[in-house]
Amino acid sequence: MAKSRGRRAEKQKNKEHKHKHKHEHKDEQKEAFETAEDVAQEPEQTPTSTNINSFFGLVDSTELEYFKSAESTLNVNAFETPDERLNFINSVFEESRGKELKLVTNQICSKLMERLIQHANEQQIKQLFRAFNGNFIQLCNQKYSSHVMETFLIRSAALIEQEILRQNEGDLDDEDANDEEGYVSMENMFLFMLSELKPHLQSMVSHDYASHVLRVLLLVVAGRQLPSAIQSNSILRSKKSKIARKMIDIKDTEDYERSYQVPKSFESELSSILKTIYHGQTTQSLRELAIKPTASPVLQLLIQLEGLVDKERSFWCLTFNPANHEKDSKEGSFVEYLLSDPIGSHFFETALFTQKMKNVDRLYQFYMKDRILKLAKRETTGVFVVMMMMKKLKRPEQL
Repeated sequence: MAKSRGRRAEKQKNKEHKHKHKHEHKDEQKEAFETAEDVAQEPEQTPTSTNINSFFGLVDSTELEYFKSAESTLNVNAFETPDERLNFINSVFEESRGKELKLVTNQICSKLMERLIQHANEQQIKQLFRAFNGNFIQLCNQKYSSHVMETFLIRSAALIEQEILRQNEGDLDDEDANDEEGYVSMENMFLFMLSELKPHLQSMVSHDYASHVLRVLLLVVAGRQLPSAIQSNSILRSKKSKIARKMIDIKDTEDYERSYQVPKSFESELSSILKTIYHGQTTQSLRELAIKPTASPVLQLLIQLEGLVDKERSFWCLTFNPANHEKDSKEGSFVEYLLSDPIGSHFFETALFTQKMKNVDRLYQFYMKDRILKLAKRETTGVFVVMMMMKKLKRPEQL
């Protein structure tokens, strides 16, 4: 994946736009650029799924005192032995039984649930799967529980790999076989959750909180490296979210910054997820998503992952129309906007990273070659795309 980078303030962006309008005189591109700018700045519509009720009750004062104290104890790690810590985690999990939904949606208790999940065993994660069943989309959409869901997905990925390794060795734990609620594999529980989320996938793409969960979900299903939740260059979080994570002081565990083995069923699930999100999309709708702050990182990831299960590369082809062997004024205006906008240029840079050479070369020849030096002077936008192009292009084109 392309390396993430910082951006200057919106004020600098506006100055660059004014400078561009003053010195460029291509009326058609200017009109399309301004249209795209209006799209980028208009308020995002609230997805239908945000109207789903996510209130699961209040945590009473006694419960709040207990769980707040437990969160503080785990945070300072005041345990003499690993066994003492494990026993404490087990006891808190038991205390949370039946209260999981209201705990994960509570500002204070959600931090505790994240810490518990990071160290949860398979049976405890299955306990949460059962508790969350029927409410996954509400949890993805809610401010506090969405962070819990990200941690939950990453921990689930680690446990699914462990399950695969045990199956390969023909080793089924007695604890699994004697599950009092009936044995269900981690793989199947994950698939049940995906089935519940599928009707809401399109709305998740643009949702302030659910879009972050969706990005983790895509990485897990694709078996790709899961990012750090706290590093400044993590693709997982927005700038605001990274600041919030530092204040919470929840550190990464060994589950992060690595990839996991996934079952064969996940390949077809990835294909199904992409088709569900792609269904009904148009060139215009995908171009609008590419320049929206919340949706753009999701679209970048979709374009990077689609080659694993879609040889036609549907998202890329509908966004850029590589079958067209001539310049297209609307595509040219879209590319120009991407090269001039912080969000758009980040999308363009990342989307180009995993593209076939012919797709990269086509855009370069049509819309960039004759003004590459000029684009390189756009210090907060176009220069990053130029740098990516220079890495991808054949040597003669770099001269």
